[in-house]
Amino acid sequence: VTSNAGGSLTVVFTDRDDSTKTATLAVNVAPKEFHQVGRVDGEVEAWTITYQSSEGSYENKSLRRTVLLGADGYGLELGNPETGTYGQRSLYDTQDRYLGYTLQSIGLSCLYDTPVAQVSYPLHVGKTWSGSATRHCLPERDVLAQEYVRTVEAYERITVPEGTHDVLRIKSNLRYAVSFPSMPDFEPFSYT
Repeated sequence: VTSNAGGSLTVVFTDRDDSTKTATLAVNVAPKEFHQVGRVDGEVEAWTITYQSSEGSYENKSLRRTVLLGADGYGLELGNPETGTYGQRSLYDTQDRYLGYTLQSIGLSCLYDTPVAQVSYPLHVGKTWSGSATRHCLPERDVLAQEYVRTVEAYERITVPEGTHDVLRIKSNLRYAVSFPSMPDFEPFSYT
């Protein structure tokens, strides 16, 4: 017996000649483990984000990401295919942990002191992982400290405009604290 979500199964056996004689078998089924899919150099991901303002207006933004493999991990170039502008490079290590980002056009580098595990392979329903990291932006702009706890809550089917997909739903609980060393009069703040 296998199950993507895991769970339990109870089977009741009844004697054919005497229905008062039964036996029960309880089976606990482990959830399926899902493993990391390797990145491909030059692989392109495209999607559209729709923003809604507090006044109710909408803005659609088309984005494209290109995978750039390296010896220590990979980078994802984020840009706008409509304008041909690619400026932000998100950096990941070989274990798919987030290292931070760079904005090459303005020379900004925002890197974490500890890799952030946005996902933790292998994934399965019920898995929980946590961590903390501090991101420093150079030249000196802001410091963002975060703590996170993530849990794979369910295996489910969703329908989006592009089609129907089986997915793992991951819940993220995040706590951020932000400070701006270059602005000594600015009060640091935190949010959850």
